[in-house]
Amino acid sequence: MRTPVCLWTLVAGALAALPALADGELLAGASAVRITPEVGEDRAPVYLAGFGQDRTAESVHDDIWARALVLSSAGERYAFVALDLIGYGGHRIEAATAQVEKEVGIPATHVVVSSTHTHHGPDAIGIWGPRPTRSGIDPAFLDRVDGAILESVRQAAAALVPVRLRAGEVDVPEVLRDSREPEVMDPVLRTLHFEKAGGETVATVFVYAMHPEVLWSRNRVLTSDYPHFVRARAEGALGGTAIFFPGAVGGMQTPKVPEHDFASAEWVGNTLADRGVGSLQGAEWLVDPEVRFVTRRVSFPLENLMFRVAIGMGVIPGGKHLEYSERGLARLFETPRVPSRLAAISIGPIRIATLPGELFPELADPIRAHMRTGPKILLGLAGNELGYILPREQWNPLDYEESMSLGPSTGPILVDALGEMLDELERGVDGEK
Repeated sequence: MRTPVCLWTLVAGALAALPALADGELLAGASAVRITPEVGEDRAPVYLAGFGQDRTAESVHDDIWARALVLSSAGERYAFVALDLIGYGGHRIEAATAQVEKEVGIPATHVVVSSTHTHHGPDAIGIWGPRPTRSGIDPAFLDRVDGAILESVRQAAAALVPVRLRAGEVDVPEVLRDSREPEVMDPVLRTLHFEKAGGETVATVFVYAMHPEVLWSRNRVLTSDYPHFVRARAEGALGGTAIFFPGAVGGMQTPKVPEHDFASAEWVGNTLADRGVGSLQGAEWLVDPEVRFVTRRVSFPLENLMFRVAIGMGVIPGGKHLEYSERGLARLFETPRVPSRLAAISIGPIRIATLPGELFPELADPIRAHMRTGPKILLGLAGNELGYILPREQWNPLDYEESMSLGPSTGPILVDALGEMLDELERGVDGEK
């Protein structure tokens, strides 16, 4: 008869240790889990993602991370994870978020996993191996990343505390250029700052639309590139955990630097951090803004023949997760579809839409047109990495970006889907008033 009493005592103690939830109260927690692989002559080669094949890491400049922000609002919890990778496959994200739901209790549909898009982290897509016909992926490393997604969310959820939130926006055009005509850029840095009532920072989130590729094709040092310096500078200024997400980086949004070296990466990162922190000064505090999610599973036709060949050869994993309407040999004559989960999110007046790849900035305004208030944030490479997402009218099969895209249908499908989801989100917000 004593065992049930002991059990209930343990349960009561665990419940007492959880933060008290008031109606409408916003809570936040953040964490950073290291995912840096071992690098050295006595280790398996680490193929760096981006630029070309057979670019292996010789040393480590800075650790790479899975960084998580967990929010709790109106009895629901939500998670945002940023990986220091060039991208992460949707099938891996689905499996990892399902594990989060099982072990942490946050619904998989409430977990957004993005990648910073660093061009100097391990190949997590497969196409930057020793040669075009051999994958650059280390499956053990991807398993470690999946575990880090789970662990980062677990730690952030355990650290939930009541917070207030402020947001800043500022143009930072001096670090950015568009290397593809026509020149269209989104130079706005968007910053969110979560702070305890006593003034202690929990997390600072930065979103900027630019490839982390200050270090160029000759670099063989593992690094998160300029996001490392953004985070380090912000944490030094504000404390807490700093998290970087990319925006609409397609088109090509690339750093405008005098040299492709770490001094330039530090200048870019420090500039963004200083301007972002500065944009928060005088910003209005949002106390207990409610969080809302609208999610939808959308599939995109895999029109790129080279991608289909690479998937068939196993260079790019995830072929068994492609969607077909036909069966048997009929599939050989069908264009398969790649599934991705999209999200439209509000945090009080803040609006967020997730992008499963590298959206051209030309397509950003049609999406933001469905957001009634702001800041209006686009989170790039979230839920999948489908490559470049172009306006159909710009499509030229001879250009580089097109060769790294699913095809011309992706952009229109994405814009239409996010527009419908954002409209639904706004109707839900109106219903609360």
